Amino acid sequence: MSREAHLAILNRLTNELLVAVADGDTAVPEASRLAVWVRADLVPWAQDRVESFPDEAGQAALKSDCGVLDGLDSLLTGASGAEAAQWARQIHRTATILLARLEYLED
Repeated sequence: MSREAHLAILNRLTNELLVAVADGDTAVPEASRLAVWVRADLVPWAQDRVESFPDEAGQAALKSDCGVLDGLDSLLTGASGAEAAQWARQIHRTATILLARLEYLED
């Protein structure tokens, strides 16, 4: 799957969660979908690319991004309402940086 496809999924899942919270819902199903996608798809996909970069600084930055996403993912798991929205925004920000960093390093 491409960076663009991952970004589209990230945007969709984050938006679904934020809209649910704005509508007064707890957004538990939306938070769960985002958390599972980060843990099962995004982070493993990014980690598979880390070793392909000869630049040690780039590898370290990508590993750091993945570690932050793992931590945020654990905070999102079990969160609901405004708290879930807060963690989703942080995940979106970090994942967007990770995807941009991958694009930069692959060019």
